[in-house]
Amino acid sequence: MTSVTASSLRPAKFDPDEIRNITRRAKAAGLLRGAGEAAPVEKKGQPVAAESGLRSLWMDVTPEKAKEWLANNFRNRPISEDVVAA
Repeated sequence: MTSVTASSLRPAKFDPDEIRNITRRAKAAGLLRGAGEAAPVEKKGQPVAAESGLRSLWMDVTPEKAKEWLANNFRNRPISEDVVAA
């Protein structure tokens, strides 16, 4: 068993040059974009034009709305009581 001490809870120190290199490689690989750099929308690896009707939406999901969705979705995995208890 590992004990938790105050020193083990301190944030790790990172090398700024290492972070810059990781960021540069991620941008070069297309995994990271800067502010204002929109990501292309893709479906099955192909670009999707904005005219296709594909859109996204942020919404607040209330417990009532979640229950409604769950009641109408029969493809969910069975509820695990152990996971619920955790």
